[in-house]
Amino acid sequence: MDTEPYRYQKFISDISGQDIFVHNNNPEEVVRVVRNWLGTASEREAIPGGGIIWRRYQSFLNDLPQVVQRLRLEVEDLKYFNDYIFAVAEWLHGQSNSEL
Repeated sequence: MDTEPYRYQKFISDISGQDIFVHNNNPEEVVRVVRNWLGTASEREAIPGGGIIWRRYQSFLNDLPQVVQRLRLEVEDLKYFNDYIFAVAEWLHGQSNSEL
C-alpha cells in the first residue's frame, strides 16, 4: 500500500509488474484495502466488508475508555501488545453475537 499512486515507482523499480493499492493516507481506506487483500489471500470463506470492520473498530474505540477502566489499565498502557489484545478480548467478550 502507499499514500499516493505511482509514488513507489520513483524509488523502487524492483517491484515492476506488481500492483499496489492506494489508501490516500485515509485509515478507513487502509482497512478496506487490507480487508480486500485478506479476502483473496486468506482461506476464510467470508470476511465482513471494510465498512462493517471500520464501524466495529470505531465502536471499539468509543468503548475503550470503559474497557480499560474495567481492566484497571489506561489507554496509554495499550502500546504494549499483550495489554492491547487483552482489551480487545474484553471488548469482544462484552459484545453480543448479533453485533459480531
